[in-house]
Amino acid sequence: MSTLHLLNESPYKGTSLTSALLFATLDDALLLTGDAVYALQKNTAPYQLLAKSHLYLCYKKICKPAIWKTH
Repeated sequence: MSTLHLLNESPYKGTSLTSALLFATLDDALLLTGDAVYALQKNTAPYQLLAKSHLYLCYKKICKPAIWKTH
């Protein structure tokens, strides 16, 4: 069964992002809202965690593996 992980806490404030990535399975989804979107800032530790995960990034109706180029 798939799980939707909802995060709104800053990745710099707690361990929500790390915990969600630890428990997420291949069928799960991760929704970043509020201060959690700071994890999407390139060249940061939270961004690198997302980039190394098995999750897909969906933005403006385009989904691709989270391992995207960082140029």
